[in-house]
Amino acid sequence: MYVRSTLSSHALTAQLRADRAEARAAHAQLLALVQSGDAALLGAHNVRLARAADVFAEVLAAPPGELVTSETAQGMQALLPRMRGA
Repeated sequence: MYVRSTLSSHALTAQLRADRAEARAAHAQLLALVQSGDAALLGAHNVRLARAADVFAEVLAAPPGELVTSETAQGMQALLPRMRGA
């Protein structure tokens, strides 16, 4: 999956900013994978959960609608405090 293979890539946000539709789709997919506790994405014992939380925070800091839909943003905002507390 695209999101799984690029989560650790520092170029992810720059690449996705260039294509807003792809960014919104990829971030919605990332949210769904994190919500489901996808082990392939998050790693053993959720070792990559902090990186996913950083991605959430980064895209939520962008102008509304640029990188995520309002629905995805709401999901990320609801999940982010629990991710940071884990």
